[in-house]
Order: sequence, then structure tokens, then C-alpha cells
Amino acid sequence: MVHWIDTRDKSSLVVDTATWIPRVTGSLSIISSGLIIFMMVIDRKWKLTKPNHRILLLMSVFDVISSIAHVMSSSPVPRSLGVVGALGNHQTCSIQAFMLQIGTASILYNASLAYYYLMTVCFQVSKHKFAACFYYEKFCHLFSIGYPLATGIAGIVLNVYGYAGQRCFISKVDHPNYVILFKGWITVTVLAWIIFCNSRIVFEMRKNEKEIAKYTKSIDRIRAVARVQNRRVTGATCRRREAAKQALLYSCSYFITYVFVWIRFLMRPPDGNKFLEPPIVQILMRTFFPMQGFFNLLVYARPELRRIRNRNPNMSLRRALHIMIFAPNSLERRRISVIGTEAGRQSQRSTALAAKMKKALEESRKQSRKVQRTDADGSYMPVTRTNTHLHSSIESGRVAPASSNRDETNVISISITPRKNETETEEECELNNHTNLTEVMADGDVEDGSSSEQNEEFMFDIDLSVGGDEIEDDDSCWSYEMENNDDAVAEKSDIL
Repeated sequence: MVHWIDTRDKSSLVVDTATWIPRVTGSLSIISSGLIIFMMVIDRKWKLTKPNHRILLLMSVFDVISSIAHVMSSSPVPRSLGVVGALGNHQTCSIQAFMLQIGTASILYNASLAYYYLMTVCFQVSKHKFAACFYYEKFCHLFSIGYPLATGIAGIVLNVYGYAGQRCFISKVDHPNYVILFKGWITVTVLAWIIFCNSRIVFEMRKNEKEIAKYTKSIDRIRAVARVQNRRVTGATCRRREAAKQALLYSCSYFITYVFVWIRFLMRPPDGNKFLEPPIVQILMRTFFPMQGFFNLLVYARPELRRIRNRNPNMSLRRALHIMIFAPNSLERRRISVIGTEAGRQSQRSTALAAKMKKALEESRKQSRKVQRTDADGSYMPVTRTNTHLHSSIESGRVAPASSNRDETNVISISITPRKNETETEEECELNNHTNLTEVMADGDVEDGSSSEQNEEFMFDIDLSVGGDEIEDDDSCWSYEMENNDDAVAEKSDIL
């Protein structure tokens, strides 16, 4: 049997519990959000270059403001009302209500974070485009901060703040319409928006998985030609999958925080003058409602700790936490964040490779050269090369640069045609179509080629892409040799 207890009965044990629980959980949320802010500020040159981290940073800032208001609990309530723990007056009550309304920005930033993951995972919007376009990040910040600030000031001007059940906010009895206008519609709309974004992300990821399965046989044939043994999805696919997982976890953080608020709202009796509710619902709501900062910290720390522990399997959890929080710029952690990832290795090595390749390609502009190419029947045929644009094709395991115009940009585009037999059909697989030179990763040193007897060898990892889905091959690279007789032959080279 459910017992209904009046929250205004100061002798009730439930009311005493509901008064002190937010002070504990709110303090935990303040510490958690503060840690997120600290980790991002101390590593701002790396963290704050990403829109999702900037959104999370501001979400944590407003969560701290909201949590401080929760920690106050009933203390700012006017003493004259006779509420348990009330020590304040009308001014302190208005301050607490204003802080809670400003804290609504953290709800809107939850929607902004879901929007970011929707655009990056489903529509492949880059972080640079998301940051530059007004309708992406700039609009998220403008609306997430502007609306709570405007309504918070309006609440003071309209004098709608007052006692609202163990705290100060908009009085549901005296101003029910303002409750809906200031915060009610935001909670419901953000819930619907997050559900939509996550459903779309899950649908997109399942679609990609089906496409990958569809091309499994084609990928196996390509791997047989290239003699690739390591089968793993590429860094780009892994990043999309990880982003989708983070989006779902941040959404779960929001749901856990507000689920009992929604239950309490649905169970409210129509008579607002006697606000009765089950004790367990009240206690659970007071427990989880101030804790979003804590849940956000768990979600934020998950991939960071995993990278650190994967890179250093013997490292203790305490040491990993210390590195994550206090030593983000240390070599031990930076190797995990940058060098330990495919994107980090590519970024670190690509600059040197691009400079050396540019030097060799500039030399090729001075003269046209003849290239040996393997024809389908096994014979060789000359191909004239006229500029620095490399467009290579693989046929029967051989690669050769094709000719193009001089005015084209210095980019590399390789089309792969696997070996064809009587039972197989020809599949086309593109290697990062028109990939910039700075995006190609070197896997070996290149000689300067100053001597006429020396050859220059450029080695770089490749990412195969079939039907838009990329396949990563860490154990192989393609070698392009510029020989001293002005003939060029490119061939496959396995790095074990």
C-alpha cells in the first residue's frame, strides 16, 4: 500500500530526507562537473579544438550553477513559510530560482550535444564545418544560453519566483503557465529531440553494418590480391562507432537524471494546493535530479581511461586517473591520445612525407617520363607521364602512374582493380579518392635522392574503401619507387 505524505509536513521523516539528499548529490555533481571543466581547461589546446568538448564544457559550467542551487535545498526559502530548513527571505528565494532557471541551459546543451553527434555520425559533417557554420555550433550556444538567461531575468521582473516544494522556483500554484513557458516545454522537447537523434544514429550505424556485411566477399577478394592478413575496420569507422556510443551514453545520463521528474509530474494530483506524492518517488527524484554532472563525468572519462589502459595494460586504475586528470600533457598520455591512434600517427608522419614527395614531384615537372605498365596479357607498354598528378591503377598486382594535365593539383588518387578470374566479377575499390598529400601517412624513411645511383622510395599506409565503407590495413603499405633511369614502377610491399 502506497502512503501519500504532504511535503509541507515538517515533522515527516521523508521531508527531512528529501531536504538533505540534494545537498549530498548536488555536491557530488559540482565536484564531477568541476573535474570536467578542470580537465578541459588544463588541456585546452587539445580538447577545446573540438565542438563536442566545447559544448560539454559549457554544459558542465551551467550544471555547476544548477547544482549549487540544489545544494542550497530549502535554506533560501523565506523563514516565514515555516518550511523545514528555511533560513532565507524573498531575495534569497529569487536568487535560488534564478540559478535554477539559468541551469536550464544544461538541458539545452544536452540537445546540442545530441545534435552534434547526429550531424557528425549520420551526415559526416566535419568538426571544422560544425564550428564555422552559424546554424551548427554558434546557434547551439546562442539559444542554449540566450533563452534561459532571458527567461531568468523575466522571472525576476514579473515576480513569479516563490516556494515550489523544498526549494524556490516558479510557483506551480500561482503561476502554472510560467512553469510551462520557462522550463516545462524545454524538458519535453529535449526528450523528444534526443530520442529522435539517437534513433537516427542507431539506424545509420545498423545500415553501415549491413553494407559492410554486403561487401564482405568483395573485400576478401581485394585482400587476397593485396595479401593483407589483418582485418579491422578503419579508424574513421571506429570513430563513428565510438561517437555513436558516446551519444547514447550522454542521452542515458539525461534520462536517468530526469526520469523521476517525469514520473512525479505524471503522478501529480490535479489539486495543486495539496501536492501529494509517494515517498519513494520524492526521494529518488531528489537523489538523481542533481546528479547529471556525475553521470557526464563517467561518460566523459570512459574513452579516456580505456585509451590509457589499452596503451599501458599494467598501469593501475589510480595511475590512469591521475594521468587523465592532472597530467594531460604528459608524454605517457599524449602518446595514447595522439600517437596511439591511427589519426595521430597519420598526422605526425604526414608532414615529412608530404615535403619529400613534393620535392620529388617538382623534379618530375621538368621532364616527361616513360612509365612501365603491365598490360592484361603480361606484356609491357609505355605510358607517358606529363605532370605531378598521380592517378594509379592496380591490375594483376601492378601499379603505374597515369597521365594527366599540368594544371591539376598535387593529389594522390589510386583506383584498385582486383585480380579477375573465371568465377569472380570485377570490383572497384578506391583509395581515399583525391586524398591530400598531407593526409597520407609515411611508414618508412625516404632517401634524398641526391645521388644518381640512389632510388627514392615512398611508403604510405592505405585505407581501402568499398561502397563508402573503409577497411584498415595496418600491416601493409604501398611502395612507389622513383628510379634514376626516369622509369617508375609502383608495387606492393608488405611490412610485417
